[in-house]
Amino acid sequence: MEYTLLILGILIGVILTFIIKYLSNNLFQQNEEMSGVWFEILHAYDGLNERWDKLIIEQRGNRLKGAISRISPSPESDRKWEFVGYIHGLYIVGIYYIINTNEDSTSYGTIILKRDTTVRNEAVWRGRYTRPEYMDPHLYFAGQVSMGTMLWQRTQPKIKIY
Repeated sequence: MEYTLLILGILIGVILTFIIKYLSNNLFQQNEEMSGVWFEILHAYDGLNERWDKLIIEQRGNRLKGAISRISPSPESDRKWEFVGYIHGLYIVGIYYIINTNEDSTSYGTIILKRDTTVRNEAVWRGRYTRPEYMDPHLYFAGQVSMGTMLWQRTQPKIKIY
């Protein structure tokens, strides 16, 4: 009888440990700073006009992952990417890659963002991104790359660009 209670107590303890770990990893960290909806503005770059994307970011500790979808210009609204990154203090580093490669298999690269601490009314991150497919590999590995500028913000841009 005593061994049965002991084994039952150990079993309940193990089950509760797994439940608490699951809740901690999957529910309680949902409200981290970067989790939620963001909007990305990609400024005109390398012959492309300005573009806007919607991001749905999930943060787990310092790790970020997300889904990106184009919202403007409307002819590109079927374009979708995945994002994986890391946040540390005021910096985010990550990679993005297109999901629907039949649209443009060359849309992948790196992202580096820094929080703009001068903006007080919302969180704004400014930075740069690369698209290595269009770069001379020698220049890329020498660190002489051209980069597009971007920003992430919580509020959706108001005016359609075209």
